Amino acid sequence: VDQAVKVGLATPHPLISYTVQIHPVFPYFLRRRLGNKLTLRNAVDQAHYALYCTVGKMFQEMSVSSRDSHERALGLTLIGADYANLASALSYGLRTSQPVINLILPLDEYLDQKQEQDTRRQLLEETIAAYPDAATEAQQRDLIALYDLAGNTAIAQHGFDEAQAHYEAELGLLKVVQIPLRNVLAPRSEEHTSELQSPCNL
Repeated sequence: VDQAVKVGLATPHPLISYTVQIHPVFPYFLRRRLGNKLTLRNAVDQAHYALYCTVGKMFQEMSVSSRDSHERALGLTLIGADYANLASALSYGLRTSQPVINLILPLDEYLDQKQEQDTRRQLLEETIAAYPDAATEAQQRDLIALYDLAGNTAIAQHGFDEAQAHYEAELGLLKVVQIPLRNVLAPRSEEHTSELQSPCNL
């Protein structure tokens, strides 16, 4: 970590003094240095994904669950600072058919709070389109949350037909996974997020 800071691939975090902020180019740099050592390259990508699943969950809980307005603001600031890393981990998770809910939730919350609804809508639609076949219950739960968020975003932009399509897809999966409807349509909270989360964190 110290060497990464020295060569400019990571910097001391501006808001959390005991951590460093990894530059999005760091995994790319390591892959280039590792060359054809595929096992090590895959390990680097997986470690980056696992780290930001954990980080994403922590930032999300700060931004929506805390009663302290300063902590909520800090959570959003941290998501913004690590947006590129969270997005990179999301792409990797989709490519490798791994859970992504702890990555998409903080990104969605950040874009929602910043009123960047077009970008939010695009992110959710692209994530749903890229999502692998939901063969496991964890993947089905991921998709339930994604359709719910996409429906909410469509309503915010007055796309009611699109919202209906997302909610119908969500209801279809709910019948398979058998999550009570009230637990999905309730406002997002720590309990709601926890129920829909799949084991994306370490």
